[in-house]
Amino acid sequence: LFSLIAGTLAANGINVLSAQIYTRADGVALDTFQVNDAHGEAVTDEFRWSRFYEDLRRVIERALSVEELLLLRQRMHIAEPARAPAKVAVDPHLSDHYTVIEVKCPDRLGVLYRITHTLAQEGLSIASAKITTEIDHAFDVFYVTDLSGRKVEAEAVLDRVLNALETALSQ
Repeated sequence: LFSLIAGTLAANGINVLSAQIYTRADGVALDTFQVNDAHGEAVTDEFRWSRFYEDLRRVIERALSVEELLLLRQRMHIAEPARAPAKVAVDPHLSDHYTVIEVKCPDRLGVLYRITHTLAQEGLSIASAKITTEIDHAFDVFYVTDLSGRKVEAEAVLDRVLNALETALSQ
């Protein structure tokens, strides 16, 4: 869900400056996003929010994919210049209950979606996250478990997740 929201925000030109997510024991997700537009201003345009809500509804219902939305948005903008590579660190020892994944990378359209979508594809559940964007860099920390709610510690799995994130962020 977090990935779908982040991707739909990006596709609608709404930048995520920070986010706090938490999943309660009963499975209810509480996600709070601080956002702005491409000019650093508050997003107050009712049409933009209506379009976002409609797009999110269609994405959740699987009538449209985030990838389709992002492709439409990217076609409307000039290609971004090449940027520095992402730095990804995976540490199963920082927390007693979670594996901690840190991502530091240049910010660009859909980067939060790419990260969270990759984590979901790798079978990880985000219990908590701290999302920060400063100027043109993303500094994101994710506290994850496997789908059974257990901390991920197997070296092979950690390496696979690390490689998947680096690949996703290099595209």
